[in-house]
This record gives sequence, C-alpha cells and structure tokens, in this order.
Amino acid sequence: MPAPFRAHLAQAVGCQTRPVGDRLANALQANGPADEPYLRELRASGYQLAAEGELPALSVTATVAAGRRDRIAGFRDQFNLAAGNSAADYVLFHDVGHYLPFEQPERFRALALDWLQRCRPAALA
Repeated sequence: MPAPFRAHLAQAVGCQTRPVGDRLANALQANGPADEPYLRELRASGYQLAAEGELPALSVTATVAAGRRDRIAGFRDQFNLAAGNSAADYVLFHDVGHYLPFEQPERFRALALDWLQRCRPAALA
C-alpha cells in the first residue's frame, strides 16, 4: 500500500488481504489528488455533512450496505438512514470495513444487481 494511505486504510479496511490492498492501491493511484480543502473541512466537523441530520423520511427502493469493521462511517448511522426509509433494505457485512466494493467485490456485485432488479419497473421485468 502506498505510504500516504497506510494509516487511513488500517482504520478503514476490514478485510485486510493482499488482493484487497492491490485493488485499493490501484483505485487510489488512478484517482489523482484529493480535494484537500474539502477534506480539511470534513475532518474539522468529524466528517459530518451539513445536511446529514435533515434527511426526510423516504419511501424509495434502496439498499443501505455497511461494514461492521468500518471505523470511518460506522454501521449504526447507516442503520438509522435505512430505518428512515420504509422501502430500504439494510445489509451489514460482519467482515467488511469502509470499502465494500474493494473488499468483497463479488458480494457487492450481487447486492447491486439485486437492488437494480428490484428497481426495474414491472413493465421491463
């Protein structure tokens, strides 16, 4: 793992294996520099977004996925998000951190495909 990312990923990644590290390193290196002023603002607020507490009750087909080992966003806040949506599924992965698509790509793909299938209008099904 590139040195600038090691401390963050030690906290963020639940499934710490060589293949996961390789996928994350490739993605991080492919994405260019971060928006440091924005990140400083997020860090100063404890990563809370300005409108985070103002989310209305929803009723839209959604899947909220969280990793129990996510020490960045946490999984309890994600449950509260799902609980406010009467049509949402909440999926908690016990062995995943903050980077589900990189840590468990097959499981993420299955979850995303299931969500897309449920979102299809009946006429297209």
